[in-house]
Amino acid sequence: EWLEQYKKATMALDNRSAKIEEAAELIEDGLELVGGTAIEDRLQDGVGQTISDMLTAGIKVWMLTGDRVDTAINIGMATDLLNPTYIGQDKLCRVFDWSEMCPAQKDQEIEGIGDKDELSKKASSAKIELQKAGGLTEQELAALQNKIEAYNSIEPSLSADLQLAREAGLKDEWRNAERRAYFKKQIENVEQAEPLKALVVDGTCLGILLDEAMAETFVKITKECETVICCRVSPDQKGLTVRTIRKHLGSVALGIGDGANDCNMIQSANVGVGIRGEEGLQAFNCSDYGVSQFRFLRRLLLAHGRWNNRRISKVVVYMFYKNVVCVLPQFFLGFYSQFSGQKLYVDLMYQAYNVLFTFFPILILGILDQDVSAEKSLATPQLYSHGVKRRYLSVKVLMSWMANGVFQAAVVFFVPFFAFGHTSIPKPDGRNSDLWEVGAIVYFLVIVVVNGKVLLESQYITNFTWFFIGVSLGFWIFCSLVLSQANAWGMNLMGSVELNGSLFVMLSTPSFWLVTLFVVTTSLARDVWWKAFRRSWGQLRQDYHAAEDEERQEMAQKRSTSTGGDTGLRQRNVAGQ
Repeated sequence: EWLEQYKKATMALDNRSAKIEEAAELIEDGLELVGGTAIEDRLQDGVGQTISDMLTAGIKVWMLTGDRVDTAINIGMATDLLNPTYIGQDKLCRVFDWSEMCPAQKDQEIEGIGDKDELSKKASSAKIELQKAGGLTEQELAALQNKIEAYNSIEPSLSADLQLAREAGLKDEWRNAERRAYFKKQIENVEQAEPLKALVVDGTCLGILLDEAMAETFVKITKECETVICCRVSPDQKGLTVRTIRKHLGSVALGIGDGANDCNMIQSANVGVGIRGEEGLQAFNCSDYGVSQFRFLRRLLLAHGRWNNRRISKVVVYMFYKNVVCVLPQFFLGFYSQFSGQKLYVDLMYQAYNVLFTFFPILILGILDQDVSAEKSLATPQLYSHGVKRRYLSVKVLMSWMANGVFQAAVVFFVPFFAFGHTSIPKPDGRNSDLWEVGAIVYFLVIVVVNGKVLLESQYITNFTWFFIGVSLGFWIFCSLVLSQANAWGMNLMGSVELNGSLFVMLSTPSFWLVTLFVVTTSLARDVWWKAFRRSWGQLRQDYHAAEDEERQEMAQKRSTSTGGDTGLRQRNVAGQ
């Protein structure tokens, strides 16, 4: 008897869970508890600290999970992702659970209809009302209409169980239509109200929000949220959520997962991180980066990620800057050569500019540079926010580097041009310099200035930095020596005629050293003054430069108490950011 009742409960189309519990209570009576087993599903160590630091760093953290709503909320609070004070306050946090979308009064009205004709009539009138209210799409209206027509066509000869099933199906379809209309109305109210701090939605509600008609509204609501938790989400919905945010916000998305159901999300993100855990290696194998535990993301993002962001940004803007400094002097020469196409540099030296003379110092900066140590980066997670706010690389930053390049190119060209050419007599023997000698001096000054710029931008100066700057200048001396003395050695090289004997003439002229000192000082003084101004009054003074100053003081204290360590290999640049 009990088994028959339990089977009916498991096959019920309405309130199945409640009916199964009622059937279970009938047999779970008078039992004596002997023991119990459970599977512990606890969080890894350091998850809460990692998520908290990510939020402090300005990273918007979303949780896409297959758990139930209440379970997901508890996990969010356990990991510091969701502030417990937000729960229950509709102005701060809204929870959209599909099972609770239908108003209680409407749900009772639907469930209370027992007559077949009355149900069909009520469902048809409700369909019309929903259509007028704009709560349903054409596809949803068509689906509900098909349910009504199917119900009306039930033959009397059908069994009672089948008629009850048809009746329950029509009620569920009607109830879902009411839920969708009610949910869309709630979303409109949220959109018009003040921005939320947190949003919790289940998979069915998320499917509606990810529809093309609702996607922009969904993005608008979640844009200002500190936390978004999506529950009962399928793997396809995880990937679609990431793609929707990337499409409408243009944000850089990081997908983190540890199971096979996270692969779609990881591959849809700009960067995917797979955690190697108990759920297999699928997420680990399809990711861009793999870690063993979630807490390792803290160092990967806040230290190595921020360093790399800053390094790459410096390298990108420097590549444009150094070519502006090199190319513009030739453009300035056009004003005096009637734009005849006359060259300022020897071709062989000019072609080696990016390969030999300016390549190695910026390479070292792009690989080794660190503004603060990893420990300070982890202790000050808000430093990461400067990359999020595009303070390292943006159109504004690029234009400032370009303007600086134009200024330095003007100084590098016009000072030597008027000091050594243009009717000047700079040599002790009373002869003036020809165009190629002036071009060789300008080219040398360009190399010195752009390599000096690398030195000013480096925050982590090591012996490698000094060595490769010396290597770059050494390459210039070697190439200039070969081309200057090639004719004397009986060699015929490209540029050897134009630069014949120029190196020794340059180095033996006192004016050359005076011009070099003046040009390098004038070109780089602006950078030093600007960095001093930003350190004293700039927007980075409160956190970024404060962290640098604290670390320098700590390093000074260590030097005063210890004679060993890496103080000979490492030096922080006082010039600052």
